[in-house]
Amino acid sequence: MGGLPLPILRVPPPAPVVEAKLEAVRARLESILESVQFPTHRWQLVVAADYHGADHATRRALRDLSVETYPDSAAVVDALARTSWISLPCDPTTRHTPVDD
Repeated sequence: MGGLPLPILRVPPPAPVVEAKLEAVRARLESILESVQFPTHRWQLVVAADYHGADHATRRALRDLSVETYPDSAAVVDALARTSWISLPCDPTTRHTPVDD
């Protein structure tokens, strides 16, 4: 059959995450990342977040990570910086996000 050729789908590379956002994610995850040994799995990050009382948005973002082994904290921060959940503001005194209330 000589039909029309299929179009070539070109997927753009992921957009780089600005350093300010990476730094904000690092600060938000500090106690979690310090309490796990790397390489680590997603479930270990989720357990550490629950243990340290992370806010809803952070716990949700960790649960939504792909199931893989993360070699270091930079890989976790980069993966989380690309999620929309981690962008929700977190009150530093109460550790709550608008979703928590």
